[in-house]
Amino acid sequence: MSINTPKNVERCKNVTLEFEGGKAPYSIEVTNGTEADFPEIVVEIKDIEESPYNYTVNGTQEKIGFILHSDDEKTAYTGNVKIAENNSVDDDGEC
Repeated sequence: MSINTPKNVERCKNVTLEFEGGKAPYSIEVTNGTEADFPEIVVEIKDIEESPYNYTVNGTQEKIGFILHSDDEKTAYTGNVKIAENNSVDDDGEC
Protein backbone atom coordinates (compact mmCIF):
# COMPACT_ATOMS: atom_id res chain seq x y z
CA MET A 1 0.00 0.00 0.00
CA SER A 2 1.29 3.51 -0.71
CA ILE A 3 0.26 7.17 -0.36
CA ASN A 4 1.80 10.14 -2.18
CA THR A 5 3.68 12.90 -0.37
CA PRO A 6 1.94 16.14 -1.36
CA LYS A 7 3.95 18.99 -2.89
CA ASN A 8 3.41 22.77 -2.51
CA VAL A 9 1.32 22.52 0.66
CA GLU A 10 -0.24 25.87 1.59
CA ARG A 11 -2.35 26.68 4.64
CA CYS A 12 -6.11 26.94 3.83
CA LYS A 13 -5.66 25.21 0.47
CA ASN A 14 -6.58 21.66 -0.53
CA VAL A 15 -3.99 18.96 -0.99
CA THR A 16 -4.84 15.87 -3.00
CA LEU A 17 -3.80 12.60 -1.39
CA GLU A 18 -3.59 9.70 -3.82
CA PHE A 19 -3.15 6.17 -2.56
CA GLU A 20 -3.33 2.58 -3.75
CA GLY A 21 -3.43 -0.90 -2.28
CA GLY A 22 -5.10 -2.06 0.87
CA LYS A 23 -8.83 -2.47 1.36
CA ALA A 24 -11.54 0.17 1.97
CA PRO A 25 -12.67 1.77 4.15
CA TYR A 26 -9.50 3.75 4.86
CA SER A 27 -8.63 6.25 7.55
CA ILE A 28 -6.05 9.02 7.36
CA GLU A 29 -4.28 10.48 10.37
CA VAL A 30 -2.96 14.01 9.88
CA THR A 31 0.21 14.56 11.92
CA ASN A 32 2.17 17.61 13.04
CA GLY A 33 4.95 16.61 10.65
CA THR A 34 7.64 15.85 13.22
CA GLU A 35 10.00 12.91 12.86
CA ALA A 36 8.99 10.62 15.71
CA ASP A 37 8.09 7.02 16.48
CA PHE A 38 4.68 8.27 17.62
CA PRO A 39 3.96 11.59 15.86
CA GLU A 40 1.27 13.87 17.26
CA ILE A 41 -2.04 13.20 15.53
CA VAL A 42 -3.78 16.50 14.70
CA VAL A 43 -6.88 15.10 12.94
CA GLU A 44 -8.22 11.63 12.13
CA ILE A 45 -10.43 11.19 9.07
CA LYS A 46 -12.43 7.95 8.90
CA ASP A 47 -14.53 6.05 6.38
CA ILE A 48 -12.70 7.06 3.21
CA GLU A 49 -13.85 4.78 0.39
CA GLU A 50 -11.52 5.66 -2.49
CA SER A 51 -8.54 7.59 -3.80
CA PRO A 52 -7.96 10.47 -4.33
CA TYR A 53 -8.94 12.32 -1.15
CA ASN A 54 -8.85 16.14 -0.85
CA TYR A 55 -7.84 17.61 2.51
CA THR A 56 -7.92 21.29 3.46
CA VAL A 57 -4.78 22.24 5.40
CA ASN A 58 -5.48 24.32 8.52
CA GLY A 59 -4.15 24.62 12.08
CA THR A 60 -0.98 26.25 13.34
CA GLN A 61 1.64 23.52 12.85
CA GLU A 62 4.64 24.33 10.65
CA LYS A 63 4.82 20.90 9.00
CA ILE A 64 2.34 18.19 8.09
CA GLY A 65 2.40 14.47 7.43
CA PHE A 66 -0.21 11.81 6.70
CA ILE A 67 -0.62 8.18 7.79
CA LEU A 68 -2.97 5.96 5.78
CA HIS A 69 -4.62 2.92 7.39
CA SER A 70 -6.67 0.33 5.47
CA ASP A 71 -9.38 -2.02 6.66
CA ASP A 72 -7.03 -4.98 6.11
CA GLU A 73 -4.60 -3.46 8.68
CA LYS A 74 -2.00 -2.13 6.26
CA THR A 75 -0.30 1.24 6.90
CA ALA A 76 1.47 3.74 4.63
CA TYR A 77 3.19 7.05 5.41
CA THR A 78 3.86 10.25 3.50
CA GLY A 79 6.98 12.29 4.04
CA ASN A 80 6.69 15.34 6.30
CA VAL A 81 6.44 18.63 4.42
CA LYS A 82 6.63 22.30 5.38
CA ILE A 83 3.37 24.24 5.18
CA ALA A 84 3.62 27.52 3.25
CA GLU A 85 1.86 30.45 4.91
CA ASN A 86 -1.22 32.05 3.46
CA ASN A 87 -1.98 35.74 4.14
CA SER A 88 -5.70 35.06 4.59
CA VAL A 89 -5.18 32.97 7.76
CA ASP A 90 -5.88 34.33 11.24
CA ASP A 91 -3.60 33.77 14.27
CA ASP A 92 -5.21 30.49 15.34
CA GLY A 93 -4.75 28.90 11.92
CA GLU A 94 -8.38 29.19 10.86
CA CYS A 95 -9.10 29.85 7.21
